[in-house]
Amino acid sequence: MRLRGVSLPVNSVIIIALAILVLVFLGYMFITGTNPFPQTVNPESAFITGCNKYFQTGNSPENIPVGDINNDGKSDNLLAACRLYFSNESMDADGCLQKCRERFPFSSIGSGSSGGGSSSDIVCCGTKCVNKLTCKWTSGSGGGITCHGLCEGLKPNPSYICRCTEVSCPPGLSCP
Repeated sequence: MRLRGVSLPVNSVIIIALAILVLVFLGYMFITGTNPFPQTVNPESAFITGCNKYFQTGNSPENIPVGDINNDGKSDNLLAACRLYFSNESMDADGCLQKCRERFPFSSIGSGSSGGGSSSDIVCCGTKCVNKLTCKWTSGSGGGITCHGLCEGLKPNPSYICRCTEVSCPPGLSCP
């Protein structure tokens, strides 16, 4: 009696070999933590993220990581994001911080809390410090200070006034 072996078509052998190669590659990447598709960060979002970190920490732009913005596989800093976003290779740290202050004029440095929210939420409204998170449209003469421009969204009623809660000013912020 003659035994017959199982025969596999050539296509099946090729598919099985490719599947094994893919599994070996994925296993290697999982074990080593390698990312074959590094994610780059948009220079604008890196600038915004970096400015937010600056207002929270007060760190120098050279010491604020914002992710990989030039696709070299290494995390870049806020200064590199500023230079790329504003197309100015000679921009220094002070110029970068000035751009942050121009983009976010109501922010201040510090992470302390005063009246709810971080001190970057504390802004000037005339000669008083207010927490911009408390600003809302109110009718009549409700509590708070009138702060036009700090309320977000459309005015629900033409007679409403934008009012904010007064708080103590954090160190480094003095309202004129």
